[in-house]
Amino acid sequence: MDRKADYILQLMHAYETIKTLSEKHGEPYGQALIEADDALKQALYFEFGIRGEHGVSAYMERLH
Repeated sequence: MDRKADYILQLMHAYETIKTLSEKHGEPYGQALIEADDALKQALYFEFGIRGEHGVSAYMERLH
């Protein structure tokens, strides 16, 4: 896997961790989840030109 894909994968894992915390503990993690989601989408756009929910979902499936 190249460095860009590894970077995106790390962001995705961070997002998933924050999402799990948000689901368990609620509001204290809500803003962090929004920011993690934005960071992941921005990285996908700037590094790979991927945008939109369909593009993001398709790319994430390829990483797994």
